[in-house]
Amino acid sequence: MNKKIKGLETLEKINDHKLDELRLALTQLRVREEQIQQEKTILREREMREKSITSDHPYMGQTLAAYMEYIDLQLRAIDREIHQLNSDMETILEEMRDLYQNGKKLESVIKQVNQEIKKEELQQEQKIMDHLAEIRHRVL
Repeated sequence: MNKKIKGLETLEKINDHKLDELRLALTQLRVREEQIQQEKTILREREMREKSITSDHPYMGQTLAAYMEYIDLQLRAIDREIHQLNSDMETILEEMRDLYQNGKKLESVIKQVNQEIKKEELQQEQKIMDHLAEIRHRVL
């Protein structure tokens, strides 16, 4: 096999490996985002339950403000993390698009090089056939 093709195929494998790594990272970020959304839902449920309890039992309202502040801090932290995750996911998606485009370019170059090799082989074969025909013509 041609060294040029081997080199290009190696680059293609590296590109594919990087794409696989990015897919894994993206999946992990999406899983984390889902976990965070579940945490956010649980906090909202706790917030509603606490408000319900304090409306039924007004004497419990003394701790409600502190608890609501705690919930609010937790929700803001979750929102910041979600924002960061979305930013990280967008970065990964951009990298994946770039790698995918590079992969397509590599495929095109490999195809072109293979066609050139095939053309050279056919030319060599034709030279041999012409030489054999020439020898046969001289003998006859």
